[in-house]
Amino acid sequence: MVCGFVPQRAAAIKAVLGFLLLAGCAATEPEDPALEAHVQESFRRNPALATDQLRVQVWGHTAYLYGLVDTQLDYFVVEEVAGKVPGIVKVVNLTHMPLNR
Repeated sequence: MVCGFVPQRAAAIKAVLGFLLLAGCAATEPEDPALEAHVQESFRRNPALATDQLRVQVWGHTAYLYGLVDTQLDYFVVEEVAGKVPGIVKVVNLTHMPLNR
């Protein structure tokens, strides 16, 4: 723990920042359900990922990833998989691992 910074605070800060990012994008770029579906389908095709705990929102050409991942490796895999979807130019990975691990 550094300067009173604990993992629970980090998760809360990450969630608030993600909301603020989406709120700012909402005014300028439309949501894209077709790209969201494409990213979700890419997750489902990867048997190593627990897709029932992942959520995706796409604004413009930016994918915002939310939810739980099982491992640190999965954290990077979801980002890589989403980034390979045609039409996605940026990925903001707001996923996290459960705190009890």
